[in-house]
Amino acid sequence: MVELAYGPRAPRKWFKNAEGCVGQIHTGLRIANRGDEIVALRGLGAAEGVRSLDLEAVLVDTGATTLCLPANLVAQLGLTLARRAHATTAQGDLWVNVYADAHVYLMGRDT
Repeated sequence: MVELAYGPRAPRKWFKNAEGCVGQIHTGLRIANRGDEIVALRGLGAAEGVRSLDLEAVLVDTGATTLCLPANLVAQLGLTLARRAHATTAQGDLWVNVYADAHVYLMGRDT
């Protein structure tokens, strides 16, 4: 545990994760193409044909409302472009692609 003091405030306590990092949360997650899952569930395709990725040590942004993936992973999953959206990041404002039908499984749970 690390104690940090900020001016007149009482010391705040921060807990280190397994890697010794303060204030960072990492987890594994599975992302699947929901369209492929539906095809398999309806018996129109094999379950082995569902495109999916298992990612380890993904940095969690506890304030995020969306998941950002590199273009190569989006292509591997075969996700469909839904729309373009304006985003504000630490590096400034930009336009991003928003894809449909990514099914995320976090800590073994269906999201």
